Amino acid sequence: MKTNTKIRWYNELRPLDSLTPWEKNPRIMKAKGMKDLKKSIERFGLAEPIVINQDGTIIGGHARYYTLQEGSVDEVQCYVPDRNLSEKELEELNIRLNKNIAGDFDFEMLEDNFDVEELIDWGYDESELVFDFSLMDQEEEDHGEHELSENEMEQLGLSAITFVFLDHKADELKSLLKDMSVEEKGEHVYGCVKKEYLRNLEC
Repeated sequence: MKTNTKIRWYNELRPLDSLTPWEKNPRIMKAKGMKDLKKSIERFGLAEPIVINQDGTIIGGHARYYTLQEGSVDEVQCYVPDRNLSEKELEELNIRLNKNIAGDFDFEMLEDNFDVEELIDWGYDESELVFDFSLMDQEEEDHGEHELSENEMEQLGLSAITFVFLDHKADELKSLLKDMSVEEKGEHVYGCVKKEYLRNLEC
């Protein structure tokens, strides 16, 4: 049941041991993410308060809570509503805090303005920065083979992509493509790849 009452939030310092993880939290903590978060908190402190219900149930910030438990922190900044949220409101807000992310990274901007090694140190997984997918340029020189049209490729369930490798990862990543009918040209690897394969490819 929705309410029209506008919720106001305020900061409050709470004992860390007074907070309770929400038993229905659907987020899975991963080792790398926890390690990166720990480094961030050690360097900058808790830059983002933990979001809780009035009774101390954590709505957003479970990873921050678990990370702080490993340290010597007794009290933590929390963001608290001016009224207790219902279970349904808690469910919705938990999902929204983790899913309603409006932006995405501009990888061209990252490439032009940031150091790759620093990005990895700050939290990126190396695989996220290894290749850049783009449509193959239709004006690439013909290699003597029939070049499929977009309609033909669509009918065959194929996608034309270009893999652009970082130098130190090229050999390793090319070996992963040995079953994908690819060919090399200079610094790039070209090939037709089943869309079903791309959907299952983690990169």
